Amino acid sequence: MNHRKEIKNKFKNRERLFGGWVSYAHPSITETFAKAGFDFIAIDMEHATISLEQAQRIIAASQSEGSLCLPRPVSHSNDWTKPLFGFG
Repeated sequence: MNHRKEIKNKFKNRERLFGGWVSYAHPSITETFAKAGFDFIAIDMEHATISLEQAQRIIAASQSEGSLCLPRPVSHSNDWTKPLFGFG
């Protein structure tokens, strides 16, 4: 079963999910979380100084490790959300 389906099933079954929050813009932190087996990795763009370009690199690192990545944007405006959807 792929990782996304596994997470979806856990969520449906009200099982616990474990995630790591990334507040530094270095992709190696994301890779470490992914290899540690976290269910998801959240990018805290709201309370950290992570730009869209840095978020794109973090998302790419997460995807390369097969992990689900959930960015928390600075705002819900299209200026922030649209590029994040485009990154995957």
